[in-house]
Amino acid sequence: MFTTISYNSFYKWFDRQLRGHELDDRELFVSGGVGHEWHNKAAQTEYNTYAKPYLRYLAQFNEPSKVSEVIEDNILRLTLLSGIDRLITLRQAYGGLKSRFTFADTNTAAFQKIFNQGIFTGYFRGALLGLLQFSTNIAHPLFYSQGNYVNHYLYSSLFELVTFPLDTIKTIYQADIGYKYKNILEVISKSVEGEFGLFKLYQGVTSKLLFNAFLIYHLRNIYEENHSEQLVSLPLLGLSYGLLTYKTRQQISGTQLSFIESGEGVKIMVSTLKNGLYKGVVPFLILNHLFHYNLYALYSKDAQNRVLGDIQHKIEEHFKSPKFERTWK
Repeated sequence: MFTTISYNSFYKWFDRQLRGHELDDRELFVSGGVGHEWHNKAAQTEYNTYAKPYLRYLAQFNEPSKVSEVIEDNILRLTLLSGIDRLITLRQAYGGLKSRFTFADTNTAAFQKIFNQGIFTGYFRGALLGLLQFSTNIAHPLFYSQGNYVNHYLYSSLFELVTFPLDTIKTIYQADIGYKYKNILEVISKSVEGEFGLFKLYQGVTSKLLFNAFLIYHLRNIYEENHSEQLVSLPLLGLSYGLLTYKTRQQISGTQLSFIESGEGVKIMVSTLKNGLYKGVVPFLILNHLFHYNLYALYSKDAQNRVLGDIQHKIEEHFKSPKFERTWK
């Protein structure tokens, strides 16, 4: 008998450690007491689906923002979709590459070329640099701007000027389809050893600063759910894509990848116009419109309230649903 009592006591203690207190309360309230596992699983599922996201966003919106949380909100874009960034870079660089004749001038051919190099050495080449770039000059400006367009652009420009060498290194590394560079350190050392030195890492910065004005304008309309303005900002973003192509051609010029030397601005411009400003624009627009960066937590109180309101609406609809009544009646 003593053994049975000890075992039951230990079981109840162990059971309490594994389950949340709020789940115990919900199980006891529904019926049957502790031990009805299907109640526990149903409650846990509902908590994970509805309450947990709401509490997470509520804490995120009312506490100092953390880069780790912003990265978590964009984990799909920064991991599985990060290879699309390389595809876009390769398409932009195509007309200026010495190796351009090794694959056809199409998105499909470029994608195939990347995948032929493997998952990690091909598709995810430069992904860590993209993550570092995101956590600095993409996420941080919103920490300070809080939804104001002018402030957002000014802070974005400031961070861009500080971190632009990272963009140049990533661009060269991702455009290297023939493995001219063994690693990132070799990209850096060989980029700055020419006549331009460290200034080589800033070629194309003006084009990027101009482009950011259009990107921020479009993201602002997304976060504000201004659908009519998006009909204007999305085409403008597509038109401004040519600035990114020109930036990429400037960055790879003078490297082992390009047949154009650094500083030949007119030649780079003529070559870019001749070979196409808008190579890769379709995957770019898809990526930046349908899979845009989720930065609601940093953007504005209105955007934050909309996120919480959407979750509250889902919770209310769920509580009214026949499925909820069948589960907990």
